[in-house]
Amino acid sequence: MTGAGAVVVDHGTQSLTATQSLGAGEFAHVAVSYDGSVATVYVNGAYSASGELPLVAGAGELRIGADRDGAFFAGVVDEVRVWDRARAQVEIGDERAHRLIGNEPGLAAYYRLDEGSGTRVYDQTDTAAHGTVAGGARWVTSLAPVGDHPGVRRDSFTLEGREVVSG
Repeated sequence: MTGAGAVVVDHGTQSLTATQSLGAGEFAHVAVSYDGSVATVYVNGAYSASGELPLVAGAGELRIGADRDGAFFAGVVDEVRVWDRARAQVEIGDERAHRLIGNEPGLAAYYRLDEGSGTRVYDQTDTAAHGTVAGGARWVTSLAPVGDHPGVRRDSFTLEGREVVSG
């Protein structure tokens, strides 16, 4: 993501602000790991902040780039990954520079944001939790350093009537 300012995790009625701010025009990888009570923010793979946030079940929409008051992020967002488990810093660091396949264990939603037009963003997981672009956002060509996946896992495909038993 590129844009300037503070990194804030807005969660229900509380928020958590990272100690590291983003510089204008600079790419930054931002990840938040949440275990149901504590959120930890990483910027470019490095620890930036953590704090207790209440678990808010059924709190409404997941907003990416907007806070609960309707303020929008003035920058570029490229790739959003939502996991159903807390992730370790080493996992975040290992996978932040390449696209995912879409069937990684615990991956609940994956938005590559490569559509380029329209108001629909497609979830690349089997969940198919597609989203809607709102708030005057516009499509741009991202210069984010996110490359192709370094390999294909055996469980990323199947062959009808066949069983993969070796490399």
